[in-house]
Amino acid sequence: MESYAVNGSQDLAAISTDRVADSVVVTVDGEVDILSGPPIRRALADALDEHDGRPVVIDLTRVTLLSSTGLAVLVDAHWHAQQRGRSLVLVVDPDVHAVRLALQMAGIVTLFTIVADLQEALRPGD
Repeated sequence: MESYAVNGSQDLAAISTDRVADSVVVTVDGEVDILSGPPIRRALADALDEHDGRPVVIDLTRVTLLSSTGLAVLVDAHWHAQQRGRSLVLVVDPDVHAVRLALQMAGIVTLFTIVADLQEALRPGD
């Protein structure tokens, strides 16, 4: 497991990377903004650059803010995954609107496979 902590202007963003089942799970907790974007981008690039072909799951269920920087990080991860032939899944809590609304307002929600919980993302064949 690899973890980062980022001190933002008000909140702390935490990023962790774990191998779970046959996937690599990158979990983000807190605000995804201009301060936390670069380490999140690095964690996602590292996960997508692994040569074992595992699906990459981005768990955003504990994200409280997804800024334009965060949207750009996710679009970059999507492009990176496509270039490497990797599967990329976002986990977004349907009861927390910060992430889903940001994706919808930016018009990029259709780029991603989005599921409601981590168990759904980790099911074989998904």
